[in-house]
Amino acid sequence: MSADTTRVDSSEPSVARAKVNTLSIVSIVLVAASAMGIAVRPWSWGPIFAGFTVLVIPAVGAGHVALQQIKVRRERGAILAYVALGICYLFATYALVSSVYYGIVSTPSERAGLSAGDSRRQLGQVAAGGTTGLHGRRSSSTMLLVDCP
Repeated sequence: MSADTTRVDSSEPSVARAKVNTLSIVSIVLVAASAMGIAVRPWSWGPIFAGFTVLVIPAVGAGHVALQQIKVRRERGAILAYVALGICYLFATYALVSSVYYGIVSTPSERAGLSAGDSRRQLGQVAAGGTTGLHGRRSSSTMLLVDCP
């Protein structure tokens, strides 16, 4: 009879590591795509990637569901989900603060993209009977006011 020499005796028990939660990976990938949309906005590819900032919304949902699944299933990936949620809430805070600033603090001419000097200049041109068009040509405008009952 021959002895079995292929068997290896190890003192450490083999324990399978828990897998990384899929939704935590999805959440961090969505946050990375939305961050790319914010970072690329000023460049030539900006109009293409600017819509990616909307991906923050499903990333929040995926992050919260991932944390719940990690707790129940005892999976890994909680740090990914927490990082994704933190970045999502930073984006949400920025959106809220900028909306309040542009909605309340700024003047109507600033919201239209005009500086204070531009708005005064436009008011002066309208009072003089015309405005300057897109290419610097003078155009006169007629306003028709209709009284609706």
